[in-house]
Amino acid sequence: MNLTGPHDYIFNQGPGSIALLMFHDLNARALGGVSGHAGLFGTARGVMEMARQILRGLQSNDAFFDSPTLSLFCSPAGFDPASSRGLGFDTNLETAASCGGRFSPSSVGHTGFTGTSLWIDPEKELIVTLLTNRVYMGESDFRIKDFRPLLHDAVVEEIPTPNKPSRTI
Repeated sequence: MNLTGPHDYIFNQGPGSIALLMFHDLNARALGGVSGHAGLFGTARGVMEMARQILRGLQSNDAFFDSPTLSLFCSPAGFDPASSRGLGFDTNLETAASCGGRFSPSSVGHTGFTGTSLWIDPEKELIVTLLTNRVYMGESDFRIKDFRPLLHDAVVEEIPTPNKPSRTI
């Protein structure tokens, strides 16, 4: 990745293809685009592979990420007893999590300013990635907050279980 300016990033997407990106998060933009909360640019495949490695690290010591560090980043930070936030991920605060009401209590996730969402459920061995850009509808449009839990619940409802066979939609 080549940094070309305080707000724009260029990366190679293949032969003859270069994408120019700008941060939509105004806080990140105000900090010159370089901040811990500025987010990641990636494909669904890339995000999914990173999530698989996180899941593996939560389940075993055989992963790209160090298991003790992941455990620390996936636990509530404890700065505010009412907060579900960890040092790296949000945890499943069952009363208000963006993952809906069907993910396991041990689930961890992350949401982005533009509406993106990544939730990992170690108990169900489930990863759900939502890549979207809600700011195209205006930065004050927050319908994504209602949509995320609905999407995650719908995904879990479609997972076959012994009492519920798979179906084709």
